[in-house]
Amino acid sequence: MKSKGSIGQLSQTGSEIEALCSEVKHSLQHLQKPFIKLQSLAAHGEGSGLTPEELGKLNRYLEDPFEAFSTETPGHPLLRQILLKLNRSISEGKLKLKPEKVRKAEQAIDNILNKNSLASLHQRCTDAILRKTRLSASEEVAIVQQDLSKLQGRVENMMRKKGIIETEESSIQRIHNETLEKIRNHKSEIEKNIFSFMGTQVHID
Repeated sequence: MKSKGSIGQLSQTGSEIEALCSEVKHSLQHLQKPFIKLQSLAAHGEGSGLTPEELGKLNRYLEDPFEAFSTETPGHPLLRQILLKLNRSISEGKLKLKPEKVRKAEQAIDNILNKNSLASLHQRCTDAILRKTRLSASEEVAIVQQDLSKLQGRVENMMRKKGIIETEESSIQRIHNETLEKIRNHKSEIEKNIFSFMGTQVHID
């Protein structure tokens, strides 16, 4: 099912999105710490310059970079505005960052703002999301999802029955073991009584 028709395409698109998630995180990795510092600056009202919309988007970039990036409009204007204000905060010394982190952050900002380094990645992300949305809404996928839902219900029912059977089996095994223990105790008691009364050592199988 995963390799045929719309289902196969949907599965392939899902794998593509996973790869894009990693690529987005990698592309923004040197901005992670500066973003956290800028978020803290904004939270304490210390002149980050971020609008409520930009701050909300910054929070999304920290929580889910792929979702934040892929839902940007072409040219990712919110990210660009955040980066401009991040760059200004760095220049004004408002963010406490190690020199190496500052250097890497400034390089990443320059690549995005002046070299448009994320344009191709953004296009691939939005294309993948649109393709996933279109495939998810297809009739073929809807039918398969209904079938899978029914099968899942059957599996859950079978698992419940399996659990009941295993509980009953465990109870039977426990009773069996207790019965064997009682038999062993009775045998031992009988053997002791015979030896006590008759002085004869016997062993009951």
